[in-house]
Amino acid sequence: LEATFPVRYGPKFYVPLIGLSEQQLAIVAYSNTALVGTICCRVEERPNRTGTFLYIMALAVLPTFRGRGIGSLLLKSVISRAREMQLAGAFLHVWTSNEDAIRFYGLHGFETSETIRGYYRRITPPDGYVLEISLCDQ
Repeated sequence: LEATFPVRYGPKFYVPLIGLSEQQLAIVAYSNTALVGTICCRVEERPNRTGTFLYIMALAVLPTFRGRGIGSLLLKSVISRAREMQLAGAFLHVWTSNEDAIRFYGLHGFETSETIRGYYRRITPPDGYVLEISLCDQ
């Protein structure tokens, strides 16, 4: 699924997911025996924010399986779990040129809260958005 991202992540990104704790969450989607989608998250605090948040590290669905609701199901599953955990919200980083992802998350209630100049190192433009959704009172 790494081929679905505009940047390559090294082992440091994936290794923490091997021994998942209750502060991490990973869900995979299969079609027959083929892995077709995944979402990986962790629970963390945010500077200058009250509460604990779900950080969506990665959500990927193979291109040939997009448009079938797999990404939505994965996202709704982790948001549901975050609500059960009474987390304040969820957030993620997305490349400013990834219009499909920005539209996808927008359809699920996420809003752009910040632009981070130079967030990405190996893609142009290197800027990223922080997208977030509040889980309080929902």
